[in-house]
Amino acid sequence: MKAHKKPSSGTGLARFYIFSLTLCMLAIGALFSWWMSVRTDRDLRANLLEQTRMVTQAVDIEQVKTLTGTEADLISPNYLRLKERFTAVNSANPHSRFVYLMGRRTDGAVFFFLDSEPVGSEDESPAGQIFNEASADLLRAFDSQTEIVEGPISDSWGKWVSVLVPLTDPKNGKMVALLGMDIDARSWHWQVAGKVALPIGLALMLLGLLISIIVLTQSRRQILIQQETLRKSEEKYSLLNADLEIKIEERSRELLDAQEELVRKEKLSILGQLSGSVGHELRNPLGVMSNAVYFLKMVLTDADDTVKEYLDIIKKEIDTSLRIITDLLDFARTRALQIEAVTVRRLIDESLGKYTIPENVALQTEIPDNFPLLNLDPLQMGQVLQNLIMNAIQAMPDGGTLRVSARFAGATAGGHAQGGDQRNSMFQDFIEISVTDTGEGISPKNMKNLFQPLFTTKAKGIGLGLVVCKNLVEANGGRIEVKSEPGAGTTFTLRLSVER
Repeated sequence: MKAHKKPSSGTGLARFYIFSLTLCMLAIGALFSWWMSVRTDRDLRANLLEQTRMVTQAVDIEQVKTLTGTEADLISPNYLRLKERFTAVNSANPHSRFVYLMGRRTDGAVFFFLDSEPVGSEDESPAGQIFNEASADLLRAFDSQTEIVEGPISDSWGKWVSVLVPLTDPKNGKMVALLGMDIDARSWHWQVAGKVALPIGLALMLLGLLISIIVLTQSRRQILIQQETLRKSEEKYSLLNADLEIKIEERSRELLDAQEELVRKEKLSILGQLSGSVGHELRNPLGVMSNAVYFLKMVLTDADDTVKEYLDIIKKEIDTSLRIITDLLDFARTRALQIEAVTVRRLIDESLGKYTIPENVALQTEIPDNFPLLNLDPLQMGQVLQNLIMNAIQAMPDGGTLRVSARFAGATAGGHAQGGDQRNSMFQDFIEISVTDTGEGISPKNMKNLFQPLFTTKAKGIGLGLVVCKNLVEANGGRIEVKSEPGAGTTFTLRLSVER
């Protein structure tokens, strides 16, 4: 009678180890995936909150304060301007579905001031529409005047992740409205899934690699046990071993490449976060270099023209680098206003004093002495004027005329600006400061993108100077306008409110 061969205890133990390791790897992979999902969701919420904060900085509080939350707003110029801006913000963000302003009545009802939807569309929430589906977090945002990211949460329009940021009046600190931005929940989940897909793939690859190694070890043991077939299987074993080593090497190389790609992306992310710090670190040595060039010019008064020319080139390039760093820092940070009353002449004279006007550029100034005081941050507005003056000079490489002028525009008894300009009635009395050049002018195509970040027509520059100017002027309660005629020149005008 033929006896049945019992399975080897070593084989059973190896299978148990494989099964145990597989379960452990799956558990670790599941935990890692959950951790990555939570972390990615948190990072995305923080990023969404930061984007919404930037939107609030672009909203004119004075325009919002004129809204009543009723149907009367539908024909208000401020309502239409805000709605147009909200529509542009919503279109610029591929993940945003709705951008809106909400208010709360004395009876506790939450209503819409406006939203980003086209007028008359099915999803539009017109001025004064009551929102009956307010969540507890939304009501808490009104009560505590705090920023909140909630969701996914459902309402009549769908399922959303929403960020809510209060708009407060800088004059008294009171909340004027609540700005909200909605992201479709499905888009949100896809973003999270896209962030965690790579780590999960790496975990599965590592699991396959470990199982391959265990299978290889088990194969070797079985070959050693089967002594009678060692000679016949030796060649086959060698080939199998070589093949497995090649596969392991390939898998290891793929894993290393994926790891290097992940590290590269993390470094780019960290680099973006540290741009502010790097800017400060670069500014200090550039300042030292600028002082050194100034010292050399003082010492080498009898140097030949070539040395002086190269010193001027070095100084020019240092100034260019400092302007780029300043634009980066000013675009990324928000400095608290230091308001004080200043004269128009002081503001313009100090700004002109920062630059040496080229010999081929004629400077004309028209600044009356009987102007009222301006109530603003002189450092920020000085930076704006210096930037506009520098741009005007650069626009006239072959020479021309630089004209800096100011004029007073007072309000009528009814509160409307002189000249019938209803748009400026909220400023009451204001002063216009204009910087005009006779350069080549700006084409209509470029005028549309003039205040867009990273848009520039210069060989040197990063396209943030005018964006920073616009932000600083609006932060000081003013407005910047530009008129240009190709071939004739360009005029930038600052409309600034006077001290009341």
